[in-house]
Order: sequence, then structure tokens, then C-alpha cells
Amino acid sequence: MSELEHEVFSDEDADLLEASSGLDRVLQLTGALLWRGRREQGVRLLVIPLAFALFFLLLCLVTLYFPGLLTPLSRFAIQAQAQAYFGATVHGNAGLAMALLLIQGPYLIALFAAFMGATLAQNLVGTEAARGGLELLLSSAYRVQEVFVAFLLASFVLTICQWAILALGTLGAAATVLALLRIAFTLQARYIALAVAVPLPIALWANLGALFLGMAFPRLTQIRTGSTTNLMQLLAALPALALLILINIRPDLNAGLIAAIALGVGLAGSLVSAVLLRVRFRPEFVLET
Repeated sequence: MSELEHEVFSDEDADLLEASSGLDRVLQLTGALLWRGRREQGVRLLVIPLAFALFFLLLCLVTLYFPGLLTPLSRFAIQAQAQAYFGATVHGNAGLAMALLLIQGPYLIALFAAFMGATLAQNLVGTEAARGGLELLLSSAYRVQEVFVAFLLASFVLTICQWAILALGTLGAAATVLALLRIAFTLQARYIALAVAVPLPIALWANLGALFLGMAFPRLTQIRTGSTTNLMQLLAALPALALLILINIRPDLNAGLIAAIALGVGLAGSLVSAVLLRVRFRPEFVLET
């Protein structure tokens, strides 16, 4: 029995594991992984999304008070979007801040959520791979697909929790900026729904990609591309990064339409990826690395 199983199940529970149904085994292992993930991640599960929300607030404040600090491409895109969506209603630095908040905000948040989802998958899989827990689980009473689905579910639950914290934090940041601007501006419920919902499927898609890459190529978790980012996180977050680049280089595109497309593509990509990964995953991915 693996170290993970010892931490959650007694010897008597291990005997019952053999006779339990596949769904029960998956749920038991998912619960164990969630317990371990919460214990090992600790306050980071709360601090990281709140730190991203704070960064988003600071970026909005920079745009409002120090727009000269923005990159030329970002400033041009934000100015074009402010003119297209607000016209003379909101002008000057306030218009720039509103454009960043309402037009580019969902894509920035999606990028933050994608990195969080990829990091969670990396931590969940990378830690087990480093300690040999994956090999032990695959050689235990759990079937191969049960192990994979349990990792998938645990990773999804943790990602959804962090997305919820990020969504609440960024809504608080948006309320702060709107209060500072003192502009009578009513947000449509449709926009709020898109702004909050778009990052979730993008984050889940990144989580799936990082989960598969972490299981198939554990060494990717060790290849650094920056001080805090590794190659696996970067690859998993590419869809979110592509959306953010698109909205900057083509500010004339309809932001609501892009958000709706991003939502649909993210959901479809997550669903298709989950099915394909479950079907194609093989223990050799882990055992031969």
C-alpha cells in the first residue's frame, strides 16, 4: 500500500477497497488526494488567487493614474477599445481604466486562472512522481483509469476552488476601481457572467494539459523558463496567453463575441481533452520516465 493510502486508509479499509465498486474507489482516492493537496498547499490555495486579484487591481490603478507605464501595444489597444466601447461617455485615463477593467479584464483573469490550474496539476502530479507515489498507486488495488480519473477530479476541484476565490477577488477589485472613478456605469448581467465564467474553462483546459504533461513527461516540471515558471506551466497556459495577445493586437474585434467563443472553446476543449486523456493514458507514461 502506498504512503498516500496509509495516510487516509487503515489496513481494514484496504481490505474493503478490493471489494468496493469502481466509483467508490475513485471517490476514495480523490478524497485522499484532495486531503493531501489541501494539507501540502496550505494557505497558498487562498493566497495565490488573492495575489493575482491584487495584481489586477494594481494594474487597473496604474492604468488610471500612470498610463505612461503601460507598454505601447497595450496602451494602443486599451485606447482603441475605450474609444470603441465608451466614446465620449468615459474619456481620458478613466476611459483607459474602464477598457482595461471591462474589455481586457476577463482575458487577464483567464491567464491568471490558467497558470493557477497548471500549477495545481504540476504540484499534484509532480509531488507524487517525485516521491514514487504514482508507481505505488498504479501497482495497488486501483485500476489505471481509476488512478488517472482520481487525479483529474482532485485537480479539477482544487482549480475550481481557486477560480472561485480569484473571481470574488477580481470582482472586489472591479468594485474598487468603479468607486474611484465615480462613474455612473451599470454593468450588464451578461457581461458579468462572461467575465466571471470565461476564466474557468480556460483554467480547466490548462489544468488538463498540465496534468497530462506532468504524467507523461515529469521532467518538464523541472525545466525552468523563468524565476517561477516552468515549461509545463507555459505550455498549458498557451491558449489563455493567445487570447490575451489576440485582444491586444486586434482591439477592433467584438470583445463579447470573443468571450463567448472563448467560453465555448474552453468548455469543448476541456471535455474532449478529458475523454481523450482518459482513453489514451497508459501507466508506461509514468513508469518509463
